[in-house]
Amino acid sequence: MKKLLSLILIASLTVVLSSSCKKPQKQKTSVQQTIETPVMQMAEPAQVTKAMPGVDQPTEPIPEGKQIPTSPASPTIVKSATNVELIIDASGSMSSPISQTIKIDAVRAALKEIFTAPVPAEVGTRKIAIRTYGGGSPSDKENCADTFLEFPMGKYDSTAFNAALSRITPQGVSPIAFVLEEANKDFTESAETTDNLLILIADGLDSCNGNIMAAVERLHNGPGRVIVDIIGFDVDQATSDAFKKIAEAGSGTFYLARSDAELASALDQAISANLPYNLRVKVLSGASPVHSLITIFRANTQSVVDRSESPGFKFFRLAPGTYDIQVEYTDSIEASKPAKIIKGVDVTSTSKTEQIVQFDLGNLNLIALDQDGKDTKTNIYIRRAGTEDIVGQLNAVTSPQMVHLTPGLYDIDAETAVEGTAALTTQAKGVEVKTGETTELTLKFQTGKLSLKAQNVLKEPIPFTYKITQPELTESLLDGESISEGTVIDLPPGNYDVYVMWSDPVLHGSAEAKLSNIQINGGETLEQLVTVITGSVKLSGKDSSGKYVYTEFAINKEKTQDTLITVVADTEPVMVMLAPGVYDITATNTTSKIVPAPSVAWESTTVKEGEIKTLDAVFKLGSIKLIGKNAKQQTIPTTFTVYRGGTDDALVSEESEREWTTFTLTPGLYDIRAEETLAKTDQKPNVWFYDVEIKEGTSITSEAVFTSGKLKLLCRGKNNVVLTCEFNVFSYGSDIALFSGTTTDDWKEFDIPPGKYYMEAGWNDPVEEQFLKKWINLSIDENQIVEQILRF
Repeated sequence: MKKLLSLILIASLTVVLSSSCKKPQKQKTSVQQTIETPVMQMAEPAQVTKAMPGVDQPTEPIPEGKQIPTSPASPTIVKSATNVELIIDASGSMSSPISQTIKIDAVRAALKEIFTAPVPAEVGTRKIAIRTYGGGSPSDKENCADTFLEFPMGKYDSTAFNAALSRITPQGVSPIAFVLEEANKDFTESAETTDNLLILIADGLDSCNGNIMAAVERLHNGPGRVIVDIIGFDVDQATSDAFKKIAEAGSGTFYLARSDAELASALDQAISANLPYNLRVKVLSGASPVHSLITIFRANTQSVVDRSESPGFKFFRLAPGTYDIQVEYTDSIEASKPAKIIKGVDVTSTSKTEQIVQFDLGNLNLIALDQDGKDTKTNIYIRRAGTEDIVGQLNAVTSPQMVHLTPGLYDIDAETAVEGTAALTTQAKGVEVKTGETTELTLKFQTGKLSLKAQNVLKEPIPFTYKITQPELTESLLDGESISEGTVIDLPPGNYDVYVMWSDPVLHGSAEAKLSNIQINGGETLEQLVTVITGSVKLSGKDSSGKYVYTEFAINKEKTQDTLITVVADTEPVMVMLAPGVYDITATNTTSKIVPAPSVAWESTTVKEGEIKTLDAVFKLGSIKLIGKNAKQQTIPTTFTVYRGGTDDALVSEESEREWTTFTLTPGLYDIRAEETLAKTDQKPNVWFYDVEIKEGTSITSEAVFTSGKLKLLCRGKNNVVLTCEFNVFSYGSDIALFSGTTTDDWKEFDIPPGKYYMEAGWNDPVEEQFLKKWINLSIDENQIVEQILRF
């Protein structure tokens, strides 16, 4: 019954074709029609989702202004055998039902019926193979290498073929990408003599995270040029979309089968079609395949039928007719890609036609070598000879590089592209590229050498650092350092500015010399001796007695805040070398501990070539040494604060543990407060030294002795009610409060040195809305406790 249906379909299709097509044109004499086979069958139930070749797509004109050479078609008829490998899904899901049967049973039944029919003689020699996946291990084993060649590639044998189908037991996972990689080994015959076809029957995608697309591309681009058809058996839309793209990458067709009937139809189409393609295009330069973009137009129109990228060959299934083929060499480095149009290629439904497109190119084999004769990474620019027009370029490539070019004369510019090193350049002019021939070109990069030494004005060799730039530019091309014996620097041929800076760890500051626009020639050594011109300043800081003191120096450009260098002179002078010029120099004595620190300034100081200028900063200072003790003459931690005499202007404060603390001060009168650091009372015991005179060049000592009594304060009002009062305690003769505060609900206690004091107390009367004050004289002896009630 099914055979009868197939015959009816063939007859119907023949009628449709006969009624809808024009009278066939006479075949061109260059096409030898030696194989005549029936029209390709397209059974109705299967859903073929690949766009039908030969159906017009949106027109696209050939780019204006681009003259593409044309030539007449010269096709040949391909006579080849066919190898077909069936990849059958035997994963666990293939044991699930569909329609009125089980999926794997539907596959078995369809294949047995298809292969029962005799193979038409027109098909020629055909071999068959069966490979499965998922049938060797249960799914819980997650065996992602589960595949078996059930029927090796060979002639069809019904007994062995049916036995192989019967052995298939669905149970495992779907390692489709792995299976396709293994299938690549099953196709051992070259595409030159055999058409290799793989048909994948699957009800889902790879479950082992494999890349099916990459595996198909390797199959199709390998020696066997395997065409990949895919039958999606009961799959969802997303899987259909994915399978369609994968089949297209293998120059094949995707069939959607949603029932056992559609599966049988799809298998019949994929297997029984005697022509997996009817046009094969090879694109060559000499004998080498050329990666290209192939566009198929309906003859003498701009109507695009198909457009595909090709690695050097491409299979097409087109409707019978005449076509123009445009081929563009897309991998060419030329900015204007070489292209050709082949006019009038006749394609039939009963033969396999091959059109070879040969680009008339020459080959340029480029080799780039460094000075040691080793391959080096290079940027290469190819220009038309005698012009600045860049035909093409190669970036950061290594040798050798074979480039296909339109025949002609070229100028080649090259530069090294090794990171962290200066670029070397070379050029070859008038390089001839001939059709079908290979021109060898070796680019050798040779540097020149700069032998660089430096000396001071006394003609003594000096260590230095250097920076090399393009003339009149500041950006460094190369920098480094050298010992006093000098250095040799490799440089590309060209002109440079060289900056040399004297770098001596014994000396401070810097001085610079410049070589302008020196010329370096390849393979030559240029010797240069640089004299670094400097002056020097000898800096020191001293006190009034001439003793060296710790001093910081800042050297600025004249009348600017731009500090060039800071140095320190301590127990001896410091030497600073400077380029001749005018500077402002400031010396600061930071040991005085006061703010601002004493300083000496020299403005508009001229430093001359080869001279040493001596600058001594003399600080007119005196000093005071302080220590804190208790009544038992034991040293105690003390905090000393120095004030300008008769003011609250604190100059410096410093804590002393139990040692002498020295303050270096400018001559004048000072007040000094000593406070017992570790005291735990609210008001810490303190001792004042008033009107301490500091004289230039002298040093005095003072001891702060803490011998304290205690003062207890409480404030009461009428009926002995406790009040909150404010108070200030002063030493006689001073208007600076020793301490201040407010009373609380209980006695407030203070340590206070023995002596006479007066107290200012105040209370805010909320009833009378007035602030009341009173003054109280106090006399406190050593170890005496004075309780003072403030009454309002």
